Amino acid sequence: MTTDPAGQYASPYLGMGNNPISMMDPDGGYSKDWYKNAQGDIVWHDNTASSFENGQGKWENVGATLNDVADYLGLYSSIFSFKNMDYTIFSGKGRRGVIGIPVPIVLKTTGLTDVGFSLSNSGEYGLDRIDGKTSITGINLNTSLAVTIFAPGISIKSITGYTSAYTKTSPLTGKSPMFTASLRTTNIDVIYPEGASVVTGSSSLIIPLRKYYHLSHAYQSKGVPRPSISGVLDITLGQNGSSKKLGINSNSFF
Repeated sequence: MTTDPAGQYASPYLGMGNNPISMMDPDGGYSKDWYKNAQGDIVWHDNTASSFENGQGKWENVGATLNDVADYLGLYSSIFSFKNMDYTIFSGKGRRGVIGIPVPIVLKTTGLTDVGFSLSNSGEYGLDRIDGKTSITGINLNTSLAVTIFAPGISIKSITGYTSAYTKTSPLTGKSPMFTASLRTTNIDVIYPEGASVVTGSSSLIIPLRKYYHLSHAYQSKGVPRPSISGVLDITLGQNGSSKKLGINSNSFF
């Protein structure tokens, strides 16, 4: 066994970036495997050059790993939180239609948007790399939300809605999302001893790579090279067998 002569990693013994399944490094040189062409395609090539040309045109290196590619594209995971929402709901109607006791509630929403990629020609588990064949086809923006309510006797029954990225403008419909993904409830009504009710939800938004490349390229001059994720949440509360729906809109939490 020999050390890494290029000194690419923190330890000289981290061959192939400590990832021999997805990376090859036969001579210990720098791994420069993901390359971009003029059309915005990103393809894996078994190559160590900063750039090269073949029958498909000129290719420029954008990183050795998918994390490097995400950095190049200006994408990164982001933790976010909504401003706490204060509401007052009523406990129902009493006898003769008299409105019940007002109950103050506080909604707290936090979450995480994580970046991933859709790959083609990468095997069943996405770990295979084929020279000139394995490519990135899309950007996956996976959003996880946790909605917590602080109110005695009130719980969250579900959260629904959608996340979106980029907008398009039509003379007929005005502004509308270009890409959307439904938000689904993943864990319902977890009650904690201190009286808080928590429900989690998630969505997975996929943007085709070429579309993202052209959008981000067009926005670069305006200083907006990456998408902003927006969310529309419908939160259904339960109290004494009745339900009430609250709506929350959030702009640009990625």
